[in-house]
Amino acid sequence: MMARSDVINGGYIGKILRVDLTKGKLQDEILDPDVLRKYVGGLGVAAKIMYDEVSPNIMPYDAENLVVFMTGPLTGTVAPGSSRYVVYTLNSFNPKVCSPGFGGGYWAFELKRSGYDGIIIQGNLRNLCFCGFIMVQQRYGMLAPYGGRILMKLRIRSRSYSVAK
Repeated sequence: MMARSDVINGGYIGKILRVDLTKGKLQDEILDPDVLRKYVGGLGVAAKIMYDEVSPNIMPYDAENLVVFMTGPLTGTVAPGSSRYVVYTLNSFNPKVCSPGFGGGYWAFELKRSGYDGIIIQGNLRNLCFCGFIMVQQRYGMLAPYGGRILMKLRIRSRSYSVAK
């Protein structure tokens, strides 16, 4: 379970990781507490991000489109069904509609433990690549709860270049 000081705003960490594939950069962004209160849950926050940042003339495979992974305020708690996350982006069959996809398992909990409520992926690469998120566990000794804390790392690999943070 997460430390009490890590959770703010009614179950949210208050931070998103933005991944720019075009520039090969990672950036932390702070979520507005008013948005978290007004648009409750991962789906509501993801829809707000898409509404604010993606203009109506953007197509699903454009570099300006976003893929938003979000967790909700109950993720990481003992509440039943709390290990869920949403993936929100433009629908490739009907490009004027955003479609959510839902998933469950350990990934949402590990994302929240790494210090992020969500991930926004944007941009394009020239070559086909593998983009993976690697959870790295650091051990601080035997007294650390659950063996340490989880850090988020990103590795983008293609034939032309490699980026890692």
